[in-house]
Amino acid sequence: MKHTKQLLITFSTLSILAACAAGCSDDTDESGGSGGSTADDVCSDEAYVPALGGAGGAPAPSCEAPEAPLDTIELIGTYEDNFGGTFEITASTWSDSFGTVYNLSLVNNEENYVLARNAETNFGGCTWLRISWVENEDGSIYTCTSPFDASSECAAEEADAPDSSDPETGGCSDFPWTKGTPN
Repeated sequence: MKHTKQLLITFSTLSILAACAAGCSDDTDESGGSGGSTADDVCSDEAYVPALGGAGGAPAPSCEAPEAPLDTIELIGTYEDNFGGTFEITASTWSDSFGTVYNLSLVNNEENYVLARNAETNFGGCTWLRISWVENEDGSIYTCTSPFDASSECAAEEADAPDSSDPETGGCSDFPWTKGTPN
């Protein structure tokens, strides 16, 4: 049992070190940076690595929703999207009519993005993502989720921002951005 515990600690340490080697900062706030964060805080480098869970009876890595962000997103409301669905933005979640729920951890209204964690039941459950947006004069918005499967909040924060120069035709990976019209 002693070797199992040591092995789990080594894997956990290696996972966090690997996430930080990808560019994460060691400067975290008292809560680790995840949830309850403002855009000025440093993101959490706690990596979610599903393969670590359960070995030797150890618990699986946490998939808890982060604390709600300290800043409130300026887009609160319900929107119809250009795919025949709807999405709703609250102070702590971004969800859609297909059952997907993202739990917000950080809001940056100045640079128009949020960081969020996939709910466990989502495709890519427990991973982190960044949702960027562009606001239009008519009140509609374009949104892009990229990355959608980052291993940590920090990795989602440090990913390249999508190209917002022409969201109607592209810039969200190889696709156009999703258009949302307020209800």
